[in-house]
Amino acid sequence: YVQMIVKPTSDLKIVPAFRVDRFSGNTRLNSTGVSAPLQDYGWINQPKLSVVYTLSPGAHLYANWGKTFQVLTGSREPAYLTPGQSTYKPSINTGKEIGIKVKPLPGTEARLALDQSQNTAAGDAPDRAAAEMSLLRWP
Repeated sequence: YVQMIVKPTSDLKIVPAFRVDRFSGNTRLNSTGVSAPLQDYGWINQPKLSVVYTLSPGAHLYANWGKTFQVLTGSREPAYLTPGQSTYKPSINTGKEIGIKVKPLPGTEARLALDQSQNTAAGDAPDRAAAEMSLLRWP
């Protein structure tokens, strides 16, 4: 994982980042006694970008974009590739979020955000879009 923090002005912060994952391994499946490798997903790239603009010391506009992934897990097939089994690709999830974070009272923090996520396993249509408001911290 690598990231860089760029501050072109005192009010603007840009954070590009990049993460790469790879999984490998073998196991003997207890149910069948067969030895099998993990599914081979190859290198999974996950670029990310965050931008924060400070409106005032207690108010920040922000936007995030990034990719994450999901892979099969478990201690048997289909996480492990047994003879005759299909191979799988990782599900790549793309997330977008835009919002405002404020500190309305001392010791409090609130966030109002719009976010959307989409994954390759669900096709091209966004599989989740939401508006959220959360109180993150209260003394």
